[in-house]
Amino acid sequence: MAGRLYTNCVEDLGNKLGWQKVAVIGIVIAILFILFVVFSFIYDGQEASKNSKQNQNKNTNNSALLDNGNNNQSNNGGNPNANNNNPTSTPNGQNIIIPTIPVTPGVAPFSSTILVLTPYDKSKNYTISYPSSWETKNQAVVGGGNLTHFTYPAANGSEDFPRVDIQVTPITSSTVSIQDMINNLSSAGLNHDTVNFHGVNVDRLTGVLPFTFKTNTGQELKANKTFLIFDNNGYRYLIDYAYYLDGNQANSLEAINKTLDTLKFK
Repeated sequence: MAGRLYTNCVEDLGNKLGWQKVAVIGIVIAILFILFVVFSFIYDGQEASKNSKQNQNKNTNNSALLDNGNNNQSNNGGNPNANNNNPTSTPNGQNIIIPTIPVTPGVAPFSSTILVLTPYDKSKNYTISYPSSWETKNQAVVGGGNLTHFTYPAANGSEDFPRVDIQVTPITSSTVSIQDMINNLSSAGLNHDTVNFHGVNVDRLTGVLPFTFKTNTGQELKANKTFLIFDNNGYRYLIDYAYYLDGNQANSLEAINKTLDTLKFK
């Protein structure tokens, strides 16, 4: 019944408009339908591509955040809330030096790691704390007393800087006078003045040594050297420290000062 009605409608339309016009109209409708299908396909493809890019951007951003968090956690010793730019302290109250000076290529990068000060109380005359990455070496002094070297370890065992040496000897009739020591050291062109060191007036000689040192990497570098000479409780103290004049010199001097600040007489 429905098929007969459709056939009758088409025949009536063809009789009224003419079959040629009906054919043209049919072709136009078919073309419009094809264009609609093509447009829908293109639009759906663009939307899918757009959504895919948005998802990729989200994944990239999330990955970057995770990487930054991991880097922060790694740089801060596993603590994502730590701040690498500010001094802090350990649970045991040890001082920490956080370096800010960039490391010079080819120079031993002692300042590229956090320096924790380690207590040293083997001397019967004093206690002191020094960077835990440094080495200590004790030796007896002829005529009595002892000398302790606190130094950054050299790669091949040769002398290296920064370093702090503390020599303590009992004062006797044969002990060389402070003035003679000053005269001998002044010949190296060091400047002499008097300063207060932990409540004691000391003679200080300081300056750049008039020769260079060959580093473990083959560089020729000059060094700054300082001597502190004084008497305390019947003992003669000769404290000297030195550091290379290089890209690490600010950190080297800071580590030395931190070490000497902790010295206490027994």
